[in-house]
Amino acid sequence: MQSMVGVQFSRPPSPSRCISIGSCQSFTPAHRIPKVGYPSLHFLVYPSFKSFRKVVKFAPLSRNASHAEFATGEELDNLQSGDDSTSSSAKGPDSASEDRKAEDEQESVLKSIVNLALPALGAVLSDPIMSLIDTGCVGQVSSVHLAALGPNTSIFNFIFQLFTFLGSATCNLLAGVSTRASSAEAQKTQQHQASQLLNHALFLAVTFGVAVCVLMEVLAPQLLALMGTGPEYLKPALVYLRIRALSAPAVLILIVGQGACLGRQDATTPLQVNTMAAAFNLIGDALFTLYLGWGVAGAAWATLISQCVAVVLLTRKLTGKSMQQSEGEMNLSKALPLKLGWYGLPTLEVLGPFLALAGPLIIRCALGMTVYTVTTKGAAQFGTLSVAAHQVALQVFWTLSYIPESLSIAAQSLVARDAKSNPQVHEK
Repeated sequence: MQSMVGVQFSRPPSPSRCISIGSCQSFTPAHRIPKVGYPSLHFLVYPSFKSFRKVVKFAPLSRNASHAEFATGEELDNLQSGDDSTSSSAKGPDSASEDRKAEDEQESVLKSIVNLALPALGAVLSDPIMSLIDTGCVGQVSSVHLAALGPNTSIFNFIFQLFTFLGSATCNLLAGVSTRASSAEAQKTQQHQASQLLNHALFLAVTFGVAVCVLMEVLAPQLLALMGTGPEYLKPALVYLRIRALSAPAVLILIVGQGACLGRQDATTPLQVNTMAAAFNLIGDALFTLYLGWGVAGAAWATLISQCVAVVLLTRKLTGKSMQQSEGEMNLSKALPLKLGWYGLPTLEVLGPFLALAGPLIIRCALGMTVYTVTTKGAAQFGTLSVAAHQVALQVFWTLSYIPESLSIAAQSLVARDAKSNPQVHEK
């Protein structure tokens, strides 16, 4: 069935402008399109990764052209097949060059998004997948232990989501100093600025992480009671919470480290690190939870160890030797290595961008996580089996909900980079 495309004008088109639409197979006589007679500027629309040539063309009419002149169906079919001889012959060299440049820019942007979004997808899915592994292994041991994961999952997701602003701020700030360097001296300046930003962000991550760890260790019974944890699975839930709380500094460091990589448009490193962490988590679950029979405590230790391993690997990646790059090359994934060191306490000027993002992101995450927390608490009112079933369903939902996050990560990284390198984009 042929696709039909029509344009309906509420009033006659202006004599100075007309519209012709490509990428269509046929038109009905009622949908009359004014004939294009002069060089056209076109805007590329990409509805999918497989369709790059859907073009909407705008062109001025000749002053002597009348509204009675319309393109024939054959001419419109020629537009679809690419045989638009009238338009192409009328194009000047400057217009054709601008058209090719616009196409190249659009394809470059799309390629940048894909190169960031695909590895980022694997990175953001690794943590939910590790939680699914924990859930599956614990479920093989005991339904009581599986129920103990329910309130803990809500508690840790709620708390750690509140600190995602650290990663977003680090990503935006590092993207701003990871623009194209014109000389070796400029690259070293960027390296110093990026290292200073990273160290201040890590200082905040460690500070908040230690504070969260201490508070969770002290307030563990109160937190579980707030979640409506039943007495039959309160003890294993308490064991899991106190072991997993030790990983709070590591989790916040990972948030900052991944933000630093994405700020340099390097989504491959977080993917590699998270893949290794998932492998350690799987081995730990098989050893501690299933083989040794530690149950929920084994899952907590496996998660803690895997996250500490991820911190070591990510730190080495960020501070390791850089790859060879030519002068003027984009200072991104092949950038000079960042340096860890003491750059002094963060000043108010340094804290400004973090605080600016903290408010909106904390409110958004708090509202969203409150909903999941309330549902978990509601499931706890119906007994152990209900909480265990809710835990499985919630983990599947969490895994699927992270899929669109990769596009958000790519957008944050690219927009922050371009806004810094092109002041006109920033002003817009």
